[in-house]
Amino acid sequence: MEQAARLFLVKGYAATTTRDIAAAMGMHSGSPFYYFKSKSALLYAVMREGMEMASASQQQALQAVAGADARTQMRALVRHHFEILLGPRSGFIPVMLYEWRSLTAAQKKGVSKVKDGYEAIWMPVLTALARQGALQAEPAVARLFIFGALNWAVQWFDRRGARTLDQLTEDALALFFGGAAADPLVRSTTASTRARCAPCGCWRPCACPTSCMCCPSRRERLRPATRKKIRWAPSRCCSMATCV
Repeated sequence: MEQAARLFLVKGYAATTTRDIAAAMGMHSGSPFYYFKSKSALLYAVMREGMEMASASQQQALQAVAGADARTQMRALVRHHFEILLGPRSGFIPVMLYEWRSLTAAQKKGVSKVKDGYEAIWMPVLTALARQGALQAEPAVARLFIFGALNWAVQWFDRRGARTLDQLTEDALALFFGGAAADPLVRSTTASTRARCAPCGCWRPCACPTSCMCCPSRRERLRPATRKKIRWAPSRCCSMATCV
């Protein structure tokens, strides 16, 4: 199955012949179809088996961080997804991304059932991040954006380059959750309490109707000019913190 996935990935489904598949599997020309009715059935099996394997390994990745905070769980999910996309056994899922149109309607339905289950595991973690203020979009919409961005890595990631999958994971976390998820002020409040900070225009978890000087962006802009150390003090307007 893995050899067939590699062929479909490298040569494309349409250009891969039954002879190519048999040779890769070490069989005679017609032998693969003793197990599969057609090349289309083999393609479906590659995608379906790939998604089932990915779902099983994703469960293991989450179990390894059971009880951890939402950001740690998201790191495990993103790192695992990069592994199945770009790791040593990464032929199955990229084939699904490239050759989805080659499936019949019934085959798409079968693969989608497994794929939807795989993606659904992300929703509780995304929802938890949204409640903490670390995710700025609706979790369901964010899931679509995140999977779209992560999956596109198969187009540009170079395994021979200097960047590792661990580094790529941290890049993705910084892109989607970086500033907000790393800020303890944001983690301690919910998205429903946010108001816009007048000095810099960013969104902060502050109930102040006018302005708040606790914004990191504002703080960073002041630091180079003043060259003063920043210390934290309670803010009367929002009962959180302010730069003084």
